[in-house]
Amino acid sequence: MTALSKKLNIKKAQMTSRIDKLAKESFIERVPDKNDRRVIRITLTLEGENFIKKSRKTLTKSMIQLLSSLNPEELEELSKSVEIIKNTVLKIQGV
Repeated sequence: MTALSKKLNIKKAQMTSRIDKLAKESFIERVPDKNDRRVIRITLTLEGENFIKKSRKTLTKSMIQLLSSLNPEELEELSKSVEIIKNTVLKIQGV
């Protein structure tokens, strides 16, 4: 839990609460590590995988609808802006 909360920049207590909720909804499960009983692995269940697939399809469909309303100049401007944001995030991450 500690490694996951650090990676996502979330306080450990908040991460535990979120993991509890996802486990209750059967999207993830806690699996004890075979070699270190202090470690608990978080794994995605089949239900969690299906939820992610469905969510991605919904998001893609929504993005297509939104972007289809833009003219070519607006799409070009959006593309440049996204590239700037991507490069800025990569700099912050030190990549």
